[in-house]
Amino acid sequence: MKEVLQRRGLRATRHRLRIYEVLHAASRPLSIVSIIERLGTARIDHVTVYRTLEAFERAGMAARVEFGKGRAFFELALRDHHHHLVCDSCGDVEDVHVPHRTLEQQALRGSRRFSSISSHTMEFFGTCAKCA
Repeated sequence: MKEVLQRRGLRATRHRLRIYEVLHAASRPLSIVSIIERLGTARIDHVTVYRTLEAFERAGMAARVEFGKGRAFFELALRDHHHHLVCDSCGDVEDVHVPHRTLEQQALRGSRRFSSISSHTMEFFGTCAKCA
């Protein structure tokens, strides 16, 4: 983990390493409240968590995901590209893999003004099996 931070131009402080561990262990995007809860006894103040997540985002290590609830969620951006299925009722989130090259090619075919795509996000909203 130390090397990952250093390769991205970030100092490997104790707090950054601990926040990275929390994101790495998560199976879904986490809200800042969830990240702080999972830090447990690490005693990292809220401002440090926010600033670390911003630094991770700028360094391309973390991705901010918004599910339309006015809150940001974070996950490691170093994993395979994926999208999310989000339950409107309980908020459960599941990763879903959609071939992004196909999506980008279709988007470009439909455009007359764009010649390339640098990135994209896509979230799917519905009802999970538990809530149905």
